[in-house]
Amino acid sequence: MKKIFCLLYIIPFLLFISSCFAQSQTPAWLFPIMFKDYNGERDTIYIGYDRNASLNLDTIFGEKPIKIDTSKFNSVFFFWGGQDSAVKTIVWDSTYLTAGNSISFLKGKMPLTMYWYDTLFYSDSLPFPNLSPKPRGRGNLTCGGSICPSGNDIILTDMPGSLPFVPNFTFSDSIVFPGDSTQSGISVNMSLRILPFNSLDNGTGIAELFEENDFNIFPNPTTDIVIIQPHQQVQYSYSIINVLGEIIANSAIINKEARVDISNLSDGLYLIQLKGSHFTVTRKLLKVNNF
Repeated sequence: MKKIFCLLYIIPFLLFISSCFAQSQTPAWLFPIMFKDYNGERDTIYIGYDRNASLNLDTIFGEKPIKIDTSKFNSVFFFWGGQDSAVKTIVWDSTYLTAGNSISFLKGKMPLTMYWYDTLFYSDSLPFPNLSPKPRGRGNLTCGGSICPSGNDIILTDMPGSLPFVPNFTFSDSIVFPGDSTQSGISVNMSLRILPFNSLDNGTGIAELFEENDFNIFPNPTTDIVIIQPHQQVQYSYSIINVLGEIIANSAIINKEARVDISNLSDGLYLIQLKGSHFTVTRKLLKVNNF
């Protein structure tokens, strides 16, 4: 009988302990963003990914308002019911991971230094294509101030030369935002997106994946007409270039299938070059009389 009563107490206790540990878990991918102000005060916020994340605050992943010391430097995603409570962890599923995450600051002094780990962009846990040896992802940071000119994102990556566009600014591991240390408060507003490494931003905040095979160019060889067929809606122009590097035909920007008549060209090898706002694709094109 004593054993039965003992079990009646032990079992609920074990279930309670189990439920406590079940209340929190690490998301599949977690990206810490660390800040240090002029006085050396530090703070960290986290962007995460998990396929089970929802649009609500998922407390199981640590998404919850926490009390903060308002007398000290703080970095937050947003405040909750006042400046003494804030959310410092945001976890998304694959649909919303590429959305912008606004970052705000409380107290502190400029200049401000931001740190991150580039190695995390190579993680297999990211829901982006495997581009090894390139990373799966990158960060796109939009901010105000002289270091972030309007319309130009800062790209967070250690492989800027492998991007499908030429970025205006790239940084690896850290960036310093300059400012006046005699003034109180952080004068930087920023938003960070986590994007596939080989993606383009089409200006709508949506990440467009772009790869070489995102255009069909056919028939090739051809006797007269060549068709340029994009797999997705993207603005581009085309040029036909001969072996001397001369542009002998080109177009204005279009965003649909193009039919190019090259029947008047001499037989031989040409280049067909497609250009968008952030990419260039060049293919060989063979013109023949008969085949």
